[in-house]
Amino acid sequence: MDVGYALRKLQAALVARGLGPVHRSEGWNMGVLSVRAEITVWARPHGFHLTTPSVGTTRHPLVEITELAELIVRCNEDLDAAGR
Repeated sequence: MDVGYALRKLQAALVARGLGPVHRSEGWNMGVLSVRAEITVWARPHGFHLTTPSVGTTRHPLVEITELAELIVRCNEDLDAAGR
């Protein structure tokens, strides 16, 4: 799967779930999504790399867009709840 395509699909899935603004940058067959200060996703040809405060960095296949979006939404909700 194309890295840019996968990253744009992930961004669209996150925006559809109410997250935003989500900042995307692409170039040289890789890209990054900044969801918030604590949540960053790098996309490279071998997969997504998700960095969150509770787990650190985990790797996910580019085809797991829906599953990754759900992890990010849950992490964002947990961070929001902890900030209250």
